[in-house]
Amino acid sequence: FNGLILLNNMSKVKEINLKKHDLNAFRAEFAGCLILTKDNKILLQKRDKKAFSYPSYISAFGGRIETRETATQAIIRELKEELEIIVTEDEIRFIGAVAEEISDYSELIYEFFWHDKNGILTDKCNEGSQKIFKCYHEVLVNKKLIDDVPWIIKRCIKLGFID
Repeated sequence: FNGLILLNNMSKVKEINLKKHDLNAFRAEFAGCLILTKDNKILLQKRDKKAFSYPSYISAFGGRIETRETATQAIIRELKEELEIIVTEDEIRFIGAVAEEISDYSELIYEFFWHDKNGILTDKCNEGSQKIFKCYHEVLVNKKLIDDVPWIIKRCIKLGFID
């Protein structure tokens, strides 16, 4: 893979050790998810031009974790709201936590991976639009990526979820 692209973008993300870091130091917590389609394509979201934050950027699906909600519960809720799909806890994989330069490292993002092995995805997307990539190289050449996207891809490659 094109390690140069990954390494350049990786400096914009700090991996957070959840056992050692003071989580109260973050002003907000979010959950994000990279999706692999049934035919092994990468599905991300292109944010609306009128989005509150980072308009027209490519991001993982997800959003803010609500009060008394776990990160896992949040990503399941967000996938239902954004894509109108029902995903269960045993189908998603937690892959790590990061903070991004784009938010001055003040927001914690719990990152997940989900493979749509059963083909339940449709073309519905209630926030922004779906963006499908044949391979991760196609993702990484985009200039308008949210900082965590290259990190998620690198982690998914390392874990063997995508190649």
